[in-house]
Amino acid sequence: MTAPYTPPPSTHDWTPLNRVLAGSTAALQGADWLSTLAFLGHGGIEGNPLLGAHPSEGHVNTMVPLGMLATQGIGAVLPSKLRNVWYGGLSALEVAALIRNLSAGHGITLTGSIPVP
Repeated sequence: MTAPYTPPPSTHDWTPLNRVLAGSTAALQGADWLSTLAFLGHGGIEGNPLLGAHPSEGHVNTMVPLGMLATQGIGAVLPSKLRNVWYGGLSALEVAALIRNLSAGHGITLTGSIPVP
């Protein structure tokens, strides 16, 4: 009797590190989203060119989740090693954005606080 066939691991399989990086990237994006709302609510100027300098709360609340979905979608199709680079780089960008917002004295809001003109 022969042993059952076990295919070799695919380069697209998700490793534990892939999962941790994907989760931490999503968490950091969520924190950045909330800190962006707080930052803009205090008159801050957005640094993300895809959002514009003074986006409305609705624009932020539309574009950020779409960006989060795109991030995960792109990560899902990348090979495992490149996936680590993708999520690691995006996590670094998110940490920088959070540091910028928090060092300017703005926290994280759960209510949305961009004033309507």
